Amino acid sequence: MNIDFSNIQEEVKNNLVNIHEVMFENSKKFREENTVHAESKSELIDKLNSQSGFVTVYWDENSKDEEDIKVQTKATLRCYVLDHEELKDSVNNPGTLGKLAIFSKAY
Repeated sequence: MNIDFSNIQEEVKNNLVNIHEVMFENSKKFREENTVHAESKSELIDKLNSQSGFVTVYWDENSKDEEDIKVQTKATLRCYVLDHEELKDSVNNPGTLGKLAIFSKAY
Protein backbone atom coordinates (compact mmCIF):
# COMPACT_ATOMS: atom_id res chain seq x y z
CA MET A 1 0.00 0.00 0.00
CA ASN A 2 1.33 3.41 -0.96
CA ILE A 3 0.59 6.39 1.24
CA ASP A 4 0.76 10.00 0.17
CA PHE A 5 2.78 11.59 2.99
CA SER A 6 1.56 15.06 2.09
CA ASN A 7 -1.88 13.86 3.28
CA ILE A 8 -0.72 11.49 6.05
CA GLN A 9 -3.25 12.59 8.68
CA GLU A 10 -6.21 11.88 6.43
CA GLU A 11 -4.65 8.60 5.21
CA VAL A 12 -4.12 7.36 8.77
CA LYS A 13 -7.62 8.42 9.82
CA ASN A 14 -9.20 6.63 6.85
CA ASN A 15 -7.17 3.48 7.47
CA LEU A 16 -8.10 3.40 11.15
CA VAL A 17 -11.79 3.83 10.31
CA ASN A 18 -11.51 1.01 7.78
CA ILE A 19 -9.76 -1.29 10.28
CA HIS A 20 -12.44 -0.54 12.89
CA GLU A 21 -15.27 -1.30 10.46
CA VAL A 22 -13.70 -4.59 9.32
CA MET A 23 -13.03 -5.72 12.89
CA PHE A 24 -16.57 -4.79 13.97
CA GLU A 25 -18.17 -6.67 11.07
CA ASN A 26 -15.97 -9.73 11.70
CA SER A 27 -16.95 -9.68 15.37
CA LYS A 28 -20.67 -9.47 14.56
CA LYS A 29 -20.36 -12.30 12.06
CA PHE A 30 -18.51 -14.47 14.61
CA ARG A 31 -21.18 -13.78 17.24
CA GLU A 32 -24.01 -14.63 14.84
CA GLU A 33 -22.34 -17.85 13.67
CA ASN A 34 -21.56 -18.96 17.22
CA THR A 35 -24.85 -18.24 18.99
CA VAL A 36 -27.57 -20.82 19.60
CA HIS A 37 -30.83 -20.63 21.54
CA ALA A 38 -32.02 -22.99 24.28
CA GLU A 39 -35.66 -23.54 25.20
CA SER A 40 -35.06 -25.17 28.60
CA LYS A 41 -32.61 -25.11 31.49
CA SER A 42 -31.42 -28.64 30.70
CA GLU A 43 -30.86 -27.67 27.06
CA LEU A 44 -28.91 -24.59 28.20
CA ILE A 45 -26.66 -26.77 30.37
CA ASP A 46 -26.20 -29.34 27.58
CA LYS A 47 -25.29 -26.72 24.98
CA LEU A 48 -22.88 -24.92 27.30
CA ASN A 49 -21.15 -28.22 28.09
CA SER A 50 -21.02 -29.54 24.54
CA GLN A 51 -20.06 -26.58 22.37
CA SER A 52 -18.26 -23.27 22.47
CA GLY A 53 -19.87 -19.94 21.79
CA PHE A 54 -22.94 -18.22 23.14
CA VAL A 55 -26.33 -19.54 24.24
CA THR A 56 -29.39 -17.33 24.49
CA VAL A 57 -32.32 -18.10 26.78
CA TYR A 58 -35.18 -16.29 28.40
CA TRP A 59 -34.01 -15.84 31.99
CA ASP A 60 -35.63 -14.72 35.21
CA GLU A 61 -32.95 -12.76 37.10
CA ASN A 62 -31.87 -14.98 39.95
CA SER A 63 -28.34 -15.20 41.36
CA LYS A 64 -28.92 -18.67 42.87
CA ASP A 65 -29.83 -20.11 39.46
CA GLU A 66 -26.92 -18.28 37.82
CA GLU A 67 -24.55 -19.87 40.32
CA ASP A 68 -26.10 -23.29 39.61
CA ILE A 69 -25.42 -22.85 35.88
CA LYS A 70 -21.86 -21.74 36.64
CA VAL A 71 -21.20 -24.81 38.81
CA GLN A 72 -22.63 -27.19 36.20
CA THR A 73 -21.05 -25.59 33.11
CA LYS A 74 -18.35 -23.07 34.11
CA ALA A 75 -20.38 -20.52 32.10
CA THR A 76 -21.86 -17.26 33.33
CA LEU A 77 -24.58 -14.89 32.30
CA ARG A 78 -22.82 -12.33 30.10
CA CYS A 79 -25.58 -9.82 29.50
CA TYR A 80 -29.20 -9.15 28.74
CA VAL A 81 -29.99 -8.13 25.17
CA LEU A 82 -30.88 -4.48 25.69
CA ASP A 83 -32.69 -3.85 22.42
CA HIS A 84 -34.87 -6.94 22.85
CA GLU A 85 -38.02 -5.94 24.73
CA GLU A 86 -40.02 -9.17 24.37
CA LEU A 87 -40.47 -11.26 27.51
CA LYS A 88 -41.12 -15.01 27.38
CA ASP A 89 -41.41 -17.92 29.78
CA SER A 90 -38.07 -18.21 31.56
CA VAL A 91 -36.06 -21.44 31.45
CA ASN A 92 -35.01 -21.18 35.09
CA ASN A 93 -38.39 -20.32 36.56
CA PRO A 94 -41.20 -21.71 34.37
CA GLY A 95 -44.35 -19.67 34.67
CA THR A 96 -42.37 -16.46 35.14
CA LEU A 97 -41.50 -14.14 32.29
CA GLY A 98 -37.82 -13.68 31.57
CA LYS A 99 -35.62 -11.38 29.53
CA LEU A 100 -33.45 -12.57 26.66
CA ALA A 101 -30.04 -13.32 28.18
CA ILE A 102 -26.72 -14.57 26.83
CA PHE A 103 -24.60 -17.19 28.60
CA SER A 104 -21.05 -18.14 27.68
CA LYS A 105 -17.80 -19.47 29.10
CA ALA A 106 -14.68 -17.34 29.46
CA TYR A 107 -11.78 -18.57 27.36
